[in-house]
Amino acid sequence: MYITRKAWPVLILTGVILVIAAFGVLALSQHPSPGSVSAHPEVASSPARGVANIDGTTDPVEPINAALQNYPMIPPGNGDPFTATLNIMNTGYTLYMDIKTNDDKYSNYGNYLPGLEPYPIDSDNNRMVFSAVMTLTLSLKPAPRPASPYTGEAFGPACGAATIDGVIDPAEWVNASVQTFQMVPPGSGNPFTATLYMMNSGYYLYMGITINDDEFSTYGNYLPQGDTLRIDFDNDHSGSLFTQKDDVLLISAGSPQFQDNYIVGDPISSSNRADANGGGTSDGAGAASRVGELNHFELRHPLCSGDALDICLHPADIVGFRLEYLDAQADGSYGGVQFFPSRFDTSIEDIAVGTCSAVDLFNYLPLIKK
Repeated sequence: MYITRKAWPVLILTGVILVIAAFGVLALSQHPSPGSVSAHPEVASSPARGVANIDGTTDPVEPINAALQNYPMIPPGNGDPFTATLNIMNTGYTLYMDIKTNDDKYSNYGNYLPGLEPYPIDSDNNRMVFSAVMTLTLSLKPAPRPASPYTGEAFGPACGAATIDGVIDPAEWVNASVQTFQMVPPGSGNPFTATLYMMNSGYYLYMGITINDDEFSTYGNYLPQGDTLRIDFDNDHSGSLFTQKDDVLLISAGSPQFQDNYIVGDPISSSNRADANGGGTSDGAGAASRVGELNHFELRHPLCSGDALDICLHPADIVGFRLEYLDAQADGSYGGVQFFPSRFDTSIEDIAVGTCSAVDLFNYLPLIKK
């Protein structure tokens, strides 16, 4: 079979991506200290943390933290080698790579490769730009970090995934870390009984909660979204909630059922607003429904979305959280609020992140466009 000269760069680049992916998996699974290299330093990139938009162009600001290498490509014969520049970095779950080559022509069609989507050209230096992002499967199984002394035993680690449809199916949550407990009202009211399910996949944190509220209210005069479960995270595990930019997730009986917010701290310390209104993005999904005599709430949220207003968790990390249940009565009146573990800002439970496999090893190679 004859392979044209124009086909070799794509084939070689694909091979380079696969080789680098293998090194990336190895580097992530061994957790090397910054600056360490393998026994073959000529091919190893130092560990680098960061994220980038996968749009086919290289913004110098995005890969500023990336490990960078310039090297000649190797043709199989005596042809002139291309020069390539590689940027590589990761979030702990996702490997980001950007490759530029100094090909002398930009061809979006070939007899051997007729169906490839055109690659972008970097107009500043007339180089072809290849972008790739890969979700990696992590295989290392470290023991979870001990729970913080101010919280007691952590939820997890537990590996699994569930469909977010507002119905907690025991078959889907069979691997979850589970606790049943009494919610804590601030006064002398009757506490609700809740069961919390917690687990994570290689990419998402999953939480499911059932509460024995006496009705499922989709609207309230004080609570426009009706019955609402609020989850506050202690992003930096400081032992205190409501640090500015701490993650806040809301699941409601009414619409919208899921909100991804962050702490702004004004006019009161717990004040929050949507990530999308603060320069971030809404990441995750949530749903709620009435099942029998219980209200069911489910959510999925990325462990590390890359949004600065979200949590960013890695295997064996510990993060603190608190639950707050806002009750809307059937007639629209306010039914009160209850907490777990309690209403105090320093009353926090812990989640231990499990080392779990990601679903997909590769996503849309060699080029991804958003």
